[in-house]
Amino acid sequence: MKKGFTLMEVLIVIAISAFLAMLAVGSYNSYRKGALLNLGGDQVLSVIEEMKSKAIHDDFGDARKAAIEAALEDGELAVSTEDDGRCFGVLFENLDGEGFDFYSFSQEFVGEKVWEEGEWRYKGCVGDFVKIELLRDPNLQVVALEGVGFSFWMKFLPPDGDMEYFVDSSFDEGFEELKFEIQYGVDEKFKKTVVYDL
Repeated sequence: MKKGFTLMEVLIVIAISAFLAMLAVGSYNSYRKGALLNLGGDQVLSVIEEMKSKAIHDDFGDARKAAIEAALEDGELAVSTEDDGRCFGVLFENLDGEGFDFYSFSQEFVGEKVWEEGEWRYKGCVGDFVKIELLRDPNLQVVALEGVGFSFWMKFLPPDGDMEYFVDSSFDEGFEELKFEIQYGVDEKFKKTVVYDL
C-alpha cells in the first residue's frame, strides 16, 4: 500500500504552481499599469474641473458673485470689491522634448469689471503663478500635447469660471479641444489619449 507522494509528483505540482504564479503576477502588473494610466488621465481632467470650480466658488464665495451681478444689473460701469478672489488654472510645461510637466496654479485676480468693445470685461489675472506640481508618480507622464510646442495653460476667471487659454505663451482661441497623451512607464502599450472639450 502506497502512503504519500513520490518526489516526481511533488516536483510536478511545484512546477505547475510556479508557472501559474508567473502568469498571475504578469497579468496583475499589466492590470495595475492600465489602472494607474486610467487614473492618471482622470486625474488631469478632474484637476481642470476643480480649478474651474475654485474660480467660481473658492476664495470669494457665492455672496460676492451675487453682489457683482446685482451691481451690474443696476447699471454700474465698474464693479470692484475689497476681496477680488483668485484665478485658478492648469499648466502643461515642456520638459525639453521629454514630455510635459503638469501643474495647477493660482494668481491674484483684479475684480474690477469695465465696459470695453461692447461687452463687460474683467481686468483679470495679475502677478506670478503659485504652482503646484501634479502627477507625482514618476512613471506617469504627459508625453504629447497636440498642437503645442513649449507650453499650454488655461485659466479660469472669477466669478463665472470663464476660461482663457494660451499656447506657447500666446493667447489663442483656435483650439476646440485639449488633446494629450498620457503614458505609464516606457512601454508604448500603456499609453492613452485624453480629450477635454474647450
